[in-house]
Amino acid sequence: MDKYRLSKTAFIRNRTLNFPTLILYLLNLRKHSNQVKLDQFFKEVNNEKEASQVITKSAFFQARKQLSFAAFIQLKKPKRSDSIEANYNTPFFTP
Repeated sequence: MDKYRLSKTAFIRNRTLNFPTLILYLLNLRKHSNQVKLDQFFKEVNNEKEASQVITKSAFFQARKQLSFAAFIQLKKPKRSDSIEANYNTPFFTP
């Protein structure tokens, strides 16, 4: 997590919109306004019956500003143990 923060003070406090939650929300494809999707997202995450404003749009955008794009590049890379190549010890692609 440390290498994906844009400042040393980002994501160090215990907040509702922490680093893993922000990543999970951003990976969720959004089709509505940010506030509607934020409310729906936290309704599902917190197993609530009704959506409520847990996080404001402003808080979301401030948290997003502290996140490096490199986090998504890392998430896209397959783990060695998850690859077919690792399971069969046969390289499919040569560098």
